[in-house]
Amino acid sequence: MLRDEQLGRVDCGYSPTEALLLPAQADFLGALVENLSQAAWLIALDPYRVTHVSPAFRSMFGMTCAHLRRDPDAWLEKVYSADAVDLRQDLGSWLKQPPGDCLRITCRVQSEGGSLRRVCCTWIPIGSSNGTLSRAACLVDELSARTAEVVLPCSVQGAPAHILPSRESPLCDGRTLECEKVRGADRALWNDHYFLRQLVENAWDLFYVFDLAEDCIAYVNEQSQALLGYAPRAITQMGASVREVLVHPEDRLPLEQLRDLYGRAPEDARLKREFRLRHANGEWRWFRTQGMVLTRETDGAPRLVVRAAQDITEHKQAEVILRRREAILEAAAYAAERFLTGGPWEDSLDSVLAKLGRATNVNSVYLFENSQAEDGFLLSSLRGVWRPEGSPSLPPELLQNLQYRASGFARWEEALRNGRTIHGDLTDFPDAERSFFALEGTVSIAIVPVFVGDAWWGFIGFDTWDFQRPWSDAEIEALKTVAITLGAALLRRREEQALRRSETLYRLLADNSSDVITRHTPDGTYLYVSPACRILFGYEPEELLGRTVFDYMHPEDVERVRAIAQRAVETDGAGVGEFRRRRKDGQYVWIEAAGRVIVDAKTGDVTDIICVSRDITARKRVEQQIQTSLQEKELLLREIHHRVKDNLQVVSSLLDLQASHADAPRFAQMLEDSQHRVKAMSLVHEQLYASGAVTHIDCQEYLGGLVHHLFDAYHPARSAIELKLDIAPVPLGIDHAIPCGLITNELVSNALRHAFPNGSHGSIHVGLQSDDDDLFTLTVKDTGIGLPAGFDLAKQPSLGSQIVYLLARQLSAEVRVCSDEGAEFTLVFHES
Repeated sequence: MLRDEQLGRVDCGYSPTEALLLPAQADFLGALVENLSQAAWLIALDPYRVTHVSPAFRSMFGMTCAHLRRDPDAWLEKVYSADAVDLRQDLGSWLKQPPGDCLRITCRVQSEGGSLRRVCCTWIPIGSSNGTLSRAACLVDELSARTAEVVLPCSVQGAPAHILPSRESPLCDGRTLECEKVRGADRALWNDHYFLRQLVENAWDLFYVFDLAEDCIAYVNEQSQALLGYAPRAITQMGASVREVLVHPEDRLPLEQLRDLYGRAPEDARLKREFRLRHANGEWRWFRTQGMVLTRETDGAPRLVVRAAQDITEHKQAEVILRRREAILEAAAYAAERFLTGGPWEDSLDSVLAKLGRATNVNSVYLFENSQAEDGFLLSSLRGVWRPEGSPSLPPELLQNLQYRASGFARWEEALRNGRTIHGDLTDFPDAERSFFALEGTVSIAIVPVFVGDAWWGFIGFDTWDFQRPWSDAEIEALKTVAITLGAALLRRREEQALRRSETLYRLLADNSSDVITRHTPDGTYLYVSPACRILFGYEPEELLGRTVFDYMHPEDVERVRAIAQRAVETDGAGVGEFRRRRKDGQYVWIEAAGRVIVDAKTGDVTDIICVSRDITARKRVEQQIQTSLQEKELLLREIHHRVKDNLQVVSSLLDLQASHADAPRFAQMLEDSQHRVKAMSLVHEQLYASGAVTHIDCQEYLGGLVHHLFDAYHPARSAIELKLDIAPVPLGIDHAIPCGLITNELVSNALRHAFPNGSHGSIHVGLQSDDDDLFTLTVKDTGIGLPAGFDLAKQPSLGSQIVYLLARQLSAEVRVCSDEGAEFTLVFHES
């Protein structure tokens, strides 16, 4: 029950907790805005000023909170110009209206880098005792950062927000304020109350008020449903058991300690904590919270505490992954130090595997090497293994000369040979692989291939026996770095063994190896160069140490290769590039280089880059020869098309000459028809020669030109017949273009001669279309007298009909004939 001086002696049915909270709403409002994780600010209208700003405002709009306090409209400068005009108009109109609906505006905001982010601005009103708008709050959310499943918990523009006749209080558990009993001053207080409700329910954070005297949560906003799976009422009804139900036992502080903690806190101090809360589905979620004392007892003891909680579970999970990655990279750095700067790599293998096992938190780490059986099958044998002391293990002899395919690991052979990793829970693996690992009770596994140069040497494996171990992409990349380091060490060992064998054997190896292994700093300074550089570059390895790879690179390739290397350094990844490198004799050779970075596990800095280089000059030369040969063949084909076109033109001229000497009109017509057919073939070769193409022609240009030629040839009837073309500009191969052109020639010629007797008027339509599946549809139709009843193309005796029928079969075309309104021929065929 509220005291008389609080509500003018009107009994409104508030609980003791609510009675304490209502007078502190101004403090609660400031604490709310300044604890929000999203951009938000609170304005007063008389005078117009900003009273509170959330820290997230700076990251959203790229300007300081002090800037906004000096100029309340400064944020509008960051709104995209195309949206700013409507936004200013809508907001200005809303601010002049009496308090009522919330205003939600979607717009684009320009970041400091120039990119646009789509945001939603929600404006919430608060009225004064005289019914005018006195204050407002703005909450801004970046839409791209929210999933489509998230539903904003507040009313949208147009939803009712009336103060009278009544509204449920967010702190009353269903009780309503009888507003008709409230006088002007009390109505202003209730306006604040409703305003707070709108502000809290529009926030993305979890807000709650904790009663230290009752050991319960007096209020929690609607985000409890989204973040914890509990409705607000369910949490408030937990009463004094709420901390036992929701707070993790390791994070739960005794009530007296909480009271003491807030009792000793300075006024307006914001106490920050991170702890775990139980979701309704049993999952523990991490929250980062900050809060302050809202009200105190008469003796100064804290009573109500308001806290804002932000879900940081994904951040905590990312921290775990990052710690694991750092531990693996530390082991990778240790492996690089032991393998590349120590003695034989076998002497360091046990310590490296042990460090990797502890860093990856697994039960077993092992190294297998490949070998070739006499029958050609690939075998794999155990070279080293680490397990915690006292752990069971299979006899080593069972893990020697295992054939990939015969043992059920053909999938591994293919994947690892191609540089892919294999990792996951064994429940997702094939039966043959699961049965093998069941001997040790393996649950999860990760396998990373090891390459020596371009050859697949073997793999490093990681097992867990008593728990499922997920592997993040960052961890897998770190393990690849270990594998590359081991591969480089193995390559160096091979080189050293070659040197120890004999000078002759060494020279033979150097003379036949095209790969150079180098290790250099991020800026390209050589730290190690394999002896193969003598053959490839003409330099002794010692001559290159201390110099950079860019000192010997062709000037035109430097910037492009620097960009590739920079991307690899920035992403802690790998890069592949081709460039020209100057030999000692001054000549340039083409090099293909593949590199991967090594990252210092402690500092996170890229320390080294391991690179494998090979000479591809011969390949480049062959590519150039092929390109030249193609150009020569294209020129030859163009010349052939030109000659064929000329020869067909001669044939056409001879037919024309013969037709002029024919005695009978029927023979002259036959020769003219033959001339048109030759023209149809000649146009194909003419277009191929003119366009420069050698295999395909443009159907629109070819068929359009052919039809116009026929109309010109039959010029006496042309004025009465309209030509309609609907030919798509699609390419068609010469093997299909010539039959298609001859069919069009026969059908259009037939229409021009017979479809419109006695000079009657009409139209001829020619169309060709295709779809994404290379399905072509050729259509020739006219509006003439149509076809005789029972027309069958295959049974027609005329030469033109037989040509159309035979060429359609050659195209494997479906032929459809229709004579409803004139004659219509449709051929559907694939270009295959």
